[in-house]
Amino acid sequence: MKFTSAVHEFWCAIQEPDKKGREAARKWETVSQEARESLARLEGRLSNPAFRFFTTSSFHDGFVESIKVVDRKTQSTRGNTRWWRLPTSVEILIRHPDTSAPWTLTYKKVAHLALETLASDPHDADRGFFEWGYDRLSTDKQGMIRHEILFSSGTSLELSFEQLTL
Repeated sequence: MKFTSAVHEFWCAIQEPDKKGREAARKWETVSQEARESLARLEGRLSNPAFRFFTTSSFHDGFVESIKVVDRKTQSTRGNTRWWRLPTSVEILIRHPDTSAPWTLTYKKVAHLALETLASDPHDADRGFFEWGYDRLSTDKQGMIRHEILFSSGTSLELSFEQLTL
């Protein structure tokens, strides 16, 4: 099961005051501990401000104002008209209700980008992401950094990349 799907199931189950909810809360602690351990292994691979932020703070309850995928080319500066492709980057602008300033996450050298909604009918697709719920930074099978983000609507965003700045 995908990480974000499992977290969404826990998240929904935790809201229930029954035995299932209590069991989900215990599993949630395990998932949270695994996420902290994954993040600790990324020290030195994330920019210092990004690592410090994710180890001490959270975007929880913030909302995405925009997501921008940048795939551009540049001209050689050596006088000839040769074009070079620059690696794809992704910029996410986030606003958090506790601060007035926006935060910009910039992912560089993006190799994988996936956005999945749980909308079962076209009207649900109008709901948007809602609040930033939970995220996890880890490595993927190819050794790239992976950021998985789950929003309160059930929408998930997953990126694999080489650099993250904040």
